[in-house]
Amino acid sequence: MTREDYLGSLKNQFDNTVSMMANLFKQNDQLEKDLENSQLDYTSSMDANRQHQRRIRELEKKMEEQDRALNINNYVLVLVDGDGMIFRNDLIKEGKAGGKEAADRLYKQVSERTKLKPIIRVFASVERLAKTFTEGGLIKTSSVFRQFTVGFSDPCHEHVDFVDVGEGKEMADEKLKSELKWHLKNYNCSSIILGASHDNGYARVLNAVTCEHEEALRKIQLLEGPPFGRELENLSFKRVEFTDVFSSEKFDAFRPLQKVPAPVPAAATGPPPGLPSPITPHARIASQPSNPSPPGSYAAAVVTVSTYSPPPSIGHDSPKPAKATTAITEESFKAALRKVKQLYPKPCNNHYLKGDCLYTNLECKFGHDYDLSASDIQAMRRLAATKQCNWGRECINERCYYSHEWDEAPGEY
Repeated sequence: MTREDYLGSLKNQFDNTVSMMANLFKQNDQLEKDLENSQLDYTSSMDANRQHQRRIRELEKKMEEQDRALNINNYVLVLVDGDGMIFRNDLIKEGKAGGKEAADRLYKQVSERTKLKPIIRVFASVERLAKTFTEGGLIKTSSVFRQFTVGFSDPCHEHVDFVDVGEGKEMADEKLKSELKWHLKNYNCSSIILGASHDNGYARVLNAVTCEHEEALRKIQLLEGPPFGRELENLSFKRVEFTDVFSSEKFDAFRPLQKVPAPVPAAATGPPPGLPSPITPHARIASQPSNPSPPGSYAAAVVTVSTYSPPPSIGHDSPKPAKATTAITEESFKAALRKVKQLYPKPCNNHYLKGDCLYTNLECKFGHDYDLSASDIQAMRRLAATKQCNWGRECINERCYYSHEWDEAPGEY
């Protein structure tokens, strides 16, 4: 290779090297720019991320504050249809003091059970109830019951009210239904206790609200006073009882009233012309003193017993109560007792022993369709007598089937 060729080769290699280095420098400059842009983007992203984090923290704090504000007034609502869900008679006869005591007991028991602040609303026709109780002899004057409602709504009881809805059979129902539907939509209403076990009509209302509100089944509890009718009994809501506040007797403030017959003078204690001599314990009403004893039950306040024979049935196809108790042997009694205990549903005491069940055969959760013998009826009477009547020996309800001997506890069968 000549010197010129060698120099030309070196020159080409040098030119290639310079060109390659120039490209590398150019790429390096681009990479430096890209790195700078990436660093700027990273810094910007970090700033935006910090801002988002600050915003998230602010929103979380605000949500916590809102939750506290919303939950600070959570409550449990107690709705009572007072036209049929009646307070204990020993509370009512105490007037204003009894009303205060009833409110105290109910408020305390609901608070302890739910751990929430109760709002209690009782809707009823006060004048109708006062008239019913007075004419039936449960209280001496109608003012006693009015004072009971005043005591129940005493200002010392927060959010506890006895609301007079005026005359009208469906007035309390309508008020209670509207309250139920409104509070179901309220976020702060955690639970509702519905006291209307006497009225099967509420079964249809509950079915409707369950379809409209998904949480109705969880929120609503049914308060039992009088036994549930068959439609209410079949519902799957939770149950609750306050037995030292509400009576378990069936009652309807809008049933026809019958006054207790006036005492008959001693010379006229025999039966009217054409009637046989009285042979049943119902006849002793004729010889009562002019100042009758206090009544023993709400049934006595609405339906009283005639002088010479048991009253006609005022229920739905209920039989007349037996005029006399048939003596049976102990063996027959035990057999009848076993039979009665095995029946399901249980035979209805009001239907078979009193003849005035408020419910129809389909509505009552107890049985009305059994063919019971005299021995079976007597077994039912002795079973019922294992429970004490609230009025004890002062009870004047001739058809009351509970025990009235408070000195000794009734035997168990």
